[in-house]
Amino acid sequence: MCRTILLLGESSLAPYAIRSSKRLGCSLKALTRSGAFEFPIDGVYAGPINEADHIVEVARKAHAQAVFPLVPEALPAALVVAEEQGIDLTALNLLAQICDKGNLRNTLDTAGVATPPSQMASTMEEAEHAVHLLGVPLFLWPGLCSLASSPRLLEYREDLPLVFGQVQRQAANGVVLIEPAPQGTEFGVDLILREGTPVFASVSGIVRDRNAPQVPVAVYLPIEPEGSMKLVDTAVRALHALGCPNGIAHVDILEKGNGKPLVTDVGPPWGNSPVLLDVIHAALGVDMLADIFRLLLGDDMKESANQSLGAAAVWLESRSGVVESIDGEAEVRAMPGVKEVVVNVQQGDVLGHVVDTWSRDRLGYVLASGSTAQSALDTAYSAQSRIMIHTRPTR
Repeated sequence: MCRTILLLGESSLAPYAIRSSKRLGCSLKALTRSGAFEFPIDGVYAGPINEADHIVEVARKAHAQAVFPLVPEALPAALVVAEEQGIDLTALNLLAQICDKGNLRNTLDTAGVATPPSQMASTMEEAEHAVHLLGVPLFLWPGLCSLASSPRLLEYREDLPLVFGQVQRQAANGVVLIEPAPQGTEFGVDLILREGTPVFASVSGIVRDRNAPQVPVAVYLPIEPEGSMKLVDTAVRALHALGCPNGIAHVDILEKGNGKPLVTDVGPPWGNSPVLLDVIHAALGVDMLADIFRLLLGDDMKESANQSLGAAAVWLESRSGVVESIDGEAEVRAMPGVKEVVVNVQQGDVLGHVVDTWSRDRLGYVLASGSTAQSALDTAYSAQSRIMIHTRPTR
């Protein structure tokens, strides 16, 4: 029997939701404000995405057995609908918590889970005080953000009004979280917890560009087991602090010179980019978004890895300007070890500087696998270097 999931809103997660639903044999429909959806699915409805009564009505019309919010403003109503329908709230409850960055940090700090120093600011005066306390460079996050968000980098104090204003406009509550730019080694831990115990865990490494540290340029896994257990333990403590003995999440961890792990963020299993879902699936054969759908549909999760490979994704690069041509894509697709090549731009597109995950994901990426994480990363870097996006200056 084909079951239906109703998506609420639209975001960069949409194509991954489509792919995961196909793996489950499920139908996908969507409710959006405009009644339009960028990708082909089985039906689209127009209307408010934050009113529970309207969502229930549309879900009945769509014969949907579950609802899944693609944007944070739909989360409260989705929780109400799920509760009324008797759906397991594990996945949605965790998503609701991790969108509020300020509350997340307070909860972790109160529970004794180490986090980086940070300040919350809702006015320029508060932001200036934060810069005075923390110095630069800094990361500025929307205090209430989307399910796939990234910080903006503040390198120079004089740029604070511009950067603070940009981030504040992205924050649904007008509050900005300000913290030092990470200095150390970064990891991501993806977990599935059952009754407080991890039944699935993977640890990925993160590579950042020194010139744009707010945007990772590569992610790879697995990490060697010697150091991974401490990271998994830290991630489990973070989820326990959030009152989530059962759930699926991604925990970002920073290790500094003293080796003490700091939890920098807790997010959905795609971290700051849905591309991570592809890396986990390529390495371990686990579709974590599909497991969230299984929870919402009342099914058991299939959390066991069915393979053990190295996998890596490296994002494409380009200068800003108008895209004139793209070379190397066909050659790269034929390379051994390359699993997927995603080029999201085409001739005539106007590109800006890469300043966040949206502008980075807009370019595309190369996904590779190998016998080890390093071999996969080497292949992905080699493939990425052969794809040339040629641009000319805008006039």
